[in-house]
Amino acid sequence: MEGPITKDSVIEHVIKKYPKAMGLLVGKGLDCCCGAFNTLEKGAADAGADLSGLLAELNALVSQPDAAAAQKSK
Repeated sequence: MEGPITKDSVIEHVIKKYPKAMGLLVGKGLDCCCGAFNTLEKGAADAGADLSGLLAELNALVSQPDAAAAQKSK
């Protein structure tokens, strides 16, 4: 998975690439277990979550430098 996270991104792929996204997804009510094979569009619809807001939050989250990686580079 390269580039920004989109409505067509599969939940499982997002979590594997960006583990820190799990908390946000669960917090929005998305099924990250049995429903992880769904796209974010389907997961958001099932959860009644705002898709555009979710995508904006996810992309902002994953664009932030990882605190552990920042410490290693010092």
